Amino acid sequence: MPKFLENLKNKNIHVVGVSGDEGSAIVKFLVSQGFKKIIGHDFCDQADFKKNFYAFHDALSKEEKEKLFLEISNLGIKINFKDEYLRNIDKADVIFVPQSWFRYEFNKKLKDLQDQFALIDLMTRSGKDGLFEILLKKMLPLEFRMEPDHHGAPHIHISYGKDKHATSYRIIDGVRVAGNLKNKYDKTVTDWISKNQTTLQDIWTAMQAGNQKSYELKIGQLL
Repeated sequence: MPKFLENLKNKNIHVVGVSGDEGSAIVKFLVSQGFKKIIGHDFCDQADFKKNFYAFHDALSKEEKEKLFLEISNLGIKINFKDEYLRNIDKADVIFVPQSWFRYEFNKKLKDLQDQFALIDLMTRSGKDGLFEILLKKMLPLEFRMEPDHHGAPHIHISYGKDKHATSYRIIDGVRVAGNLKNKYDKTVTDWISKNQTTLQDIWTAMQAGNQKSYELKIGQLL
């Protein structure tokens, strides 16, 4: 098993949209890998779960739908339906969501979580030159990131889709330093930097000092 999966083995994992293609595939995979602490969520009534499951798997034949539905039903995971939907999701260590989660009003709680601590994507990842980077904010399709690099003035990196570090902007004035992000996003980025300038500077300072506890607390204050 890959190390990153091994590191998640004892985490509390919540999967949103179990009746959908993505959610059902995730829970099936996690259980196959020996994960035990899994909670599923689906907004439908429990009585409508099979009907919704079939609707979301319309590319499959009737026999394939039935087989997969029975597999998912027999995994033994708890699923929170309708009135219990998203219950205790704020206690999750890892949250898997489908790509379309943000389109639905009933997922507002997820949006609030994203604003509070960047929705688990906050987990550090390897950056360029062996440095680590943190996700400060995600406003689809833009991601705002920062690295503890020691060159130049304090700045943030903007990622767009698969194009990581597409453009850099200075924190002090929001001016674009380098990159090829489309100009139409400049105002979104500079406005956000302006609203969060003091906090971003504090995060930058804490990262340079290696003070993880301090910058993690500050990230929660970003607007």
